[in-house]
Amino acid sequence: MSKNDLEKTAFKWVWDGLNASKKGNHPRAIECFKKSIELEPKSGFGYYYLGMAYYEQQKYNEAIDNFETAISIKPDYAAAWLQMGLAYLGLGKESKAAECIEKGNQIASTKEKKEVR
Repeated sequence: MSKNDLEKTAFKWVWDGLNASKKGNHPRAIECFKKSIELEPKSGFGYYYLGMAYYEQQKYNEAIDNFETAISIKPDYAAAWLQMGLAYLGLGKESKAAECIEKGNQIASTKEKKEVR
């Protein structure tokens, strides 16, 4: 893959978004994650990381919207379930938070059992 091809990939945009987020540049991170979603709208990763960027800014409703989209694409996305639970907790919705966290933990433990076999 040439450098030019790499610059056009959704992965590259996610990578750039993660670097921007690490530096605290949330507007740039959000821009990068949205670009990733434009390129690969059927991948849950862009939505997950966009949700994380919103979560880090305490924009919990926007975070939940993106975690839900990630889960609609990949229902066994344990990290998205767990983070969505934390976002609900941020909104003070403890019952919904517990439900999501429990679901995420169930998925994660099922995956671990499969890997051990």
